[in-house]
Amino acid sequence: KKDDLFLINLENKTLSFNNNSISTIYPNLPENILIFIPVAVIQSISLPPHHFNIIIIDKQSSTYTYYEPYGYYDVAGDKKRIYQKAFNLIIKTIDDTFKGFSYVDPHKYDEFEIGVQRRAEREYNIPNSGYCVAWCIYICYLRLFNYHLTSTTPMSVILNRIFMLYKDTQLLDMIMRFVEYIKHQFKGFEPDNHNLRDFFATYDTHTDLS
Repeated sequence: KKDDLFLINLENKTLSFNNNSISTIYPNLPENILIFIPVAVIQSISLPPHHFNIIIIDKQSSTYTYYEPYGYYDVAGDKKRIYQKAFNLIIKTIDDTFKGFSYVDPHKYDEFEIGVQRRAEREYNIPNSGYCVAWCIYICYLRLFNYHLTSTTPMSVILNRIFMLYKDTQLLDMIMRFVEYIKHQFKGFEPDNHNLRDFFATYDTHTDLS
């Protein structure tokens, strides 16, 4: 649900979330389940979120990971430190809630160290695509459709290695076709237009990241 987002606000340097979901609802879900928690990054409360990450908690294997399609802490400029602090606090919050769960580094053993979205924009000379939501959903699909498989290699690393074989036009074409697939799946749904200010009324935890 939209009120279960982690919200990183780079404008006022805060991290907001619904602690009831994190501490009460999620831990009591069935054991053989994947939990996907969106993380929205906003630069201004008057604008739509400008970036998107996903937390994936696997209760069956007692692991969790934080997927950033740009790669490690990849928010540029003077906001980078605030983003890093929010990232670390989110990891600590999940770690404190899910006792005994281990964190899977999403880019462990990945010699590229940057995510598929950043590589698409930098190395392949593709302009800022704005496809962070699509990349996060793609990772969710990979986890869901391969839930029966076990691997010590993080799914994001596998994704990186696969797409190193792609040319720039192939990579862009793939994610654009996936976006069209998502739109088709949600055809007929009413758009959820909302003001970000409405979110904060549902949150009981606001942490200063200054």
